[in-house]
Amino acid sequence: MAKRYKRRKKQTFNFSIFQGQFVRYFVAILLIGFIVFISTKKGIQAFRNLSYFKVSSIRSSTGEIFKEEKRFSYLKGKNIFSVDLQEFERQLRWAYPQAKSVRVLRQLPNVITVEISERVPFAIISIARLNVTVDEKGFVVSKTAVNKNLPLILGVSYRSDKVLVGRVIESKSAQLAISILKAFKSESLSSRIKIEKVNIGNLSKIYCYIKDGPEVIIDQDRVTEKTKTLKMVLNKMSVKIEDLRYIDLRFKEPVIRKK
Repeated sequence: MAKRYKRRKKQTFNFSIFQGQFVRYFVAILLIGFIVFISTKKGIQAFRNLSYFKVSSIRSSTGEIFKEEKRFSYLKGKNIFSVDLQEFERQLRWAYPQAKSVRVLRQLPNVITVEISERVPFAIISIARLNVTVDEKGFVVSKTAVNKNLPLILGVSYRSDKVLVGRVIESKSAQLAISILKAFKSESLSSRIKIEKVNIGNLSKIYCYIKDGPEVIIDQDRVTEKTKTLKMVLNKMSVKIEDLRYIDLRFKEPVIRKK
């Protein structure tokens, strides 16, 4: 007798059951994640609120007490992680406009370190009734003469109300005078002769006044070349420098006059 095969029922996938399980798993994962997040956040907050991390002092990068610590004493007792370093740097730049650069760092567990690089006074520029101290790039360090031994630059035409600490003196004549002083320094002339004044009032006849020595006359062209010539002249001179009246370097051959 021929066997009869029963027809198997076709199995169908119940999507609704799978969807329900997926939703339950997803909600469970979200719930666990939320609990972990809240626990971690509270843990970090509690960790940060420890007295161990409260700011106790503000120091310079050399380890010394910061000079203006009293001015920023409001930071003391704050959690070191809550201190806005960028805002603190902004306040320092406002307090120290003469600074070349400002940087603030966290020194765990409870010290804030301040690094301030100040501009080095290079020369004094006479502007109206002000004797303005500038660095070697012409940035104003102080609106007074901080060091009277610095060379004095005369003949600069510039508005006194435009002189601001931390801003550059935007004057062609002032920048030229600074470049002359730098050229003397680069040729090691400043170790042999001391320039007391530079009168830049006439760019075709610039006077450099040497202490106990002659006037050195140059113009605005080829300043570095002329300082090299002066160095050569001084090396070859048979007379004492104090016996000279002036050295004029504006021409092909230097003109030297004795007293």
